[in-house]
Amino acid sequence: MLGIHRTSVLTSHKTDMKKLTLGTAATISMLTSAHSAVIVGTNSIAFTGTATEETVFSLNLESQIVDGSGLSATPTAANVGSVTHANVANGNAWATIDPTPAGGDYFAETVGTVVFEIVLDNTYAITDFVHWSYGFGTINDNNISNVTFDYGVGDYASSTGAVALAEASTAGGSVITSIGSITADRIRITVNDNYFVPQGDGGDRVGIAEVRFIGDVVPEPSSVALLGLGGLALIFRRRK
Repeated sequence: MLGIHRTSVLTSHKTDMKKLTLGTAATISMLTSAHSAVIVGTNSIAFTGTATEETVFSLNLESQIVDGSGLSATPTAANVGSVTHANVANGNAWATIDPTPAGGDYFAETVGTVVFEIVLDNTYAITDFVHWSYGFGTINDNNISNVTFDYGVGDYASSTGAVALAEASTAGGSVITSIGSITADRIRITVNDNYFVPQGDGGDRVGIAEVRFIGDVVPEPSSVALLGLGGLALIFRRRK
């Protein structure tokens, strides 16, 4: 009888341990993969390109493409597709100068680079890039059409390569572009080309109204570790 009771207790302990282990693993998995998508927060942005920035309308302040100036509402992951940007005006966008005032294709006429380095407020698993069209009452006037994202955690060691951006369908409308899934706490945006004529005019300068990223916050390793330790503590407590 004693031997049978001992076997029964050991079996019960093993079952409890298995249940608790599976439960802890499931919770950790939920922490790392079940977050709702959010608009990625920004700590800072710096223009690091060599292009000459436009001072008219104070369009030389890169902070204006991440501060919400000109947007019809605060963008969220749910409404970002319907938020619009007002016509470019003083202090609500960014642009280069026209290197040849007679007009023409900016990227055919200049070697000035357009590069922004953005430091995020956390580490994110990022899936989408959002930008709003730049134009003085037109649709894709000077709007960016091709970019490269260099990214990483603590550096810019990884790259998406060149990413084509669709034309905006309405003046001031947002364009959402999937960039797969990248993990980063900083992103460098290099503009490779802009819209010259299609569905609008311009192309003699590069203009950006606003940009955002969509993603999920990556949990701190310490949070996951603490959860695992808590689960182990429960297991050992049940064994006593």
